[in-house]
Amino acid sequence: MHFFSVCDGHGSYGDDVSQFIKMHLSDILREEIKKHQSSNKEHLYKVIFEKVYHQCNLNLNQNHQLQTKNSGSTVCSVLLDGNMIHCANIGDSRAVIFSDNGDKNEIQAKPISNDHKPDLPEEMARIVESGGRVESSYGSKNGP
Repeated sequence: MHFFSVCDGHGSYGDDVSQFIKMHLSDILREEIKKHQSSNKEHLYKVIFEKVYHQCNLNLNQNHQLQTKNSGSTVCSVLLDGNMIHCANIGDSRAVIFSDNGDKNEIQAKPISNDHKPDLPEEMARIVESGGRVESSYGSKNGP
């Protein structure tokens, strides 16, 4: 089993947020998988990733040393378990599989995750339905 994640911090303290995720996400995942050792994990990975991301977010928000009000991070994770690839993401960091196209001697890229950008209609609807709002913010050192 192999686990990989990419975090892309944003905002004034985005580097700190992404470092926190980097340092804690794999440990949270390891503990969650141990809980399901005897289960058929193939069908549980979606639930496991949701729990892991949620727990990491709770831990992040409970860490009073980090400024998370206007900072955050995307995260895109890939878990290789035998010959199965499982992927989860939050934000717009994307996982891609590259493969040889055989006869044409070309390499093809196939996304295995979907971006969560607030300007996409389905993502905006999800945010609004959850009680959030989507608006531009100007004046920060990182732009809109």
